[in-house]
Amino acid sequence: MSHLQNIAVFVPQVRHKASLPTSTKKRTRIKAADVYWCIDNVVNLSVQTFAITFKHWDYQHCHSHYNTILDSNIPEEHRSRLQDEFETWRKTIDCTELWFNQRHAQALAEAHDNCSEAANNLLISNTQEIKSSVVKYHVPEPAPVTITLQAPTTQVGHTDTSVPPVLPTIGTPVLQSLSPSMTDTLVLTPSQDKLGSSAPASATTSTADIMYH
Repeated sequence: MSHLQNIAVFVPQVRHKASLPTSTKKRTRIKAADVYWCIDNVVNLSVQTFAITFKHWDYQHCHSHYNTILDSNIPEEHRSRLQDEFETWRKTIDCTELWFNQRHAQALAEAHDNCSEAANNLLISNTQEIKSSVVKYHVPEPAPVTITLQAPTTQVGHTDTSVPPVLPTIGTPVLQSLSPSMTDTLVLTPSQDKLGSSAPASATTSTADIMYH
């Protein structure tokens, strides 16, 4: 017995989860934009303006949503009046005309969206094709051409060329354009005086006597 008294008995402890305090307050529900709009325009509110403003195309969804707003968010002093006006309006030709116009507006809006999307896709496709064609058929720019002008090295009228020498103009001494060999062999013909007598010409006539024509 003495040995049993010294043995400690181990008892596992069970932990209990602490209970979180629950809030008794309900979360405030955020109202939609169309609900606030109906409250702000409660004096002149009608289902026609409601459908046009928020672009309702389906009359069943619009009427159901409008009735829900009247029952849940409109003050009591305006609720009965608006409900009576709504029920009366549903039986008139104006209701049929309104939803005919709304369906027509929906068709125009969808056609506009489809055309805009198609034009946007076409523009993107053409832009990509143009970019790819520019990269594929890119032609490099030609290199600049440099032209060097050189002056002629051969003098005009030089003895080594076949170009004839430039003749002197009128009044220029003839001997300046003649070579020395031509002046040495020049012989003058005999001249006659007024009486018809001829005097022999000297073969050694000076160069000064024949300087000019």
